[in-house]
Amino acid sequence: MIDIEKRKLLSEKLRHLISGQIDNLEYDDLEFEGHFDSDDRAVFEVFEQSWFLYDDFKSHKIELSKHDKRVICRWIIFLHSELEYEWPRVSLLSVRSLKVLFYRISSGVFFKSISTDDYLLGDKSIWPFYRKYDYDLALKNPKFLANIA
Repeated sequence: MIDIEKRKLLSEKLRHLISGQIDNLEYDDLEFEGHFDSDDRAVFEVFEQSWFLYDDFKSHKIELSKHDKRVICRWIIFLHSELEYEWPRVSLLSVRSLKVLFYRISSGVFFKSISTDDYLLGDKSIWPFYRKYDYDLALKNPKFLANIA
């Protein structure tokens, strides 16, 4: 199920977060207030990954490397695609879930980063896209600035 409105909202707020228009707590509050509640797994999964971009104990603007900004841009491109999120669900007792738990509890001491590396299928280098073909197609048919000439 694709929730276009929630995907657009999450995409917009991610852009605001990485550009410094909003801080981490403003972004996080949107989730607590239910703005990202959706049956669309892409909305849930992308928000979950974005949670690792910042410290949610104090207010701050996030600073990202060029690489991290590109990764987030890929998330935004996916949110604007009309593709279903195809990655398998991760059980609560999975290795990834335990890594996430230890990462959060230890403030990153146990693991320096959390990624999608614990998934077994799909092309991890283009997450949340599942296939390179879909990612390449989305890049060739951009939703932003597509009709400007």
